[in-house]
Amino acid sequence: PPPPPPPPSPPPPSPPPPPSPPPPSPPPSPAPPPPLPGSPGPQAPPPPPLLSGLLPPFPFLTLLVSGGHNMLVLSRAVGDHTVLGSTLDDSIGEAFDKTARLLGIEAIPGGPPLERLAASGDPRAYALPRPLSRTRDEALRSNCDFLYAGLKSAVRMLLEPQQPPKKQRKQQRKQQQGQGQQQQPQPQQQQP
Repeated sequence: PPPPPPPPSPPPPSPPPPPSPPPPSPPPSPAPPPPLPGSPGPQAPPPPPLLSGLLPPFPFLTLLVSGGHNMLVLSRAVGDHTVLGSTLDDSIGEAFDKTARLLGIEAIPGGPPLERLAASGDPRAYALPRPLSRTRDEALRSNCDFLYAGLKSAVRMLLEPQQPPKKQRKQQRKQQQGQGQQQQPQPQQQQP
């Protein structure tokens, strides 16, 4: 009888699979928008209606208010903005904080406590000036800029006759702080 056939040889090893391609890289971030004409910094963020996808019809005005700056912006189209006015002196947040301190409110920010006081107040009790209403500078009167230093000064002048001199107020504050420290409970000593 013929010899048995040799056993089949094992198949050659298969080549390793080609490496998988790297995942696609994310698209590059868009460049920041250009500064608004006449503004010192980057373009202001879009107003909330644009963030939510609801686009108001053009043109529209946007009032941007923060504790440190205000802007009034005319938007004619996406990317087509004109700054009509911005803060020229003190910020609204600083005006609120200083007015609150003049009234003896130590909380910072001072806006929320002032708002609570105003809710129960009489809006006709005091005649405070509208900013820029008395200026003789026609350029300032005809623009939409924001100024708060004069309003802050008017509040100070209104309150000064009712308040003790500044030196006396400082002494009172120091005394109040000292009393607060003295009134802290002392730890009790354990008896043996």
